[in-house]
Amino acid sequence: MPMFGNTNLRTGLRTAGKLAVAAAVLVTAACTTTGGQPTAGVIEPSYVFMIGANKSDVLGMLGAPQTGPRFDRFSNLTEVTYVFPFRAVQAESRLKDGTTRVELVDTIHFFFNQKNLVERMAFRTDRYYPSFTDFPVHKVTVLPRLIDRQGRIHPVADLSPSMLRTAG
Repeated sequence: MPMFGNTNLRTGLRTAGKLAVAAAVLVTAACTTTGGQPTAGVIEPSYVFMIGANKSDVLGMLGAPQTGPRFDRFSNLTEVTYVFPFRAVQAESRLKDGTTRVELVDTIHFFFNQKNLVERMAFRTDRYYPSFTDFPVHKVTVLPRLIDRQGRIHPVADLSPSMLRTAG
């Protein structure tokens, strides 16, 4: 007699397989979000900062920083760090050969001098000497973002046009 010659065993295996597939479909459907409540809030516009920008302009446009201000006694610069939950910052660096390197990052460090002007910007800093950056940034563009009613920040690119309402 063959190993699976018993039809009751085959029927039982088929039933168990169908139940497993049905359970997988139900679990997948329960774990995925459908439509849901559209995100409501205010869209903050994009901002561009270059070397020489005023500290009051940066703080006025981006609000209170998550980290800082922190004074670095070696360089006599004040560091302010902004961290976003997604890549909301476009950092442009001019290389020595004249080309421009552009990266999307989620953290940006501003370094202000004694006259409250941006002297340095970086998205990656040294752990021990953060104000001495090997790869400085020359231009920062903070991309548009949606701030919902709970104060959470969302990327605008992920939202459909019907969900958007600009600040006014």
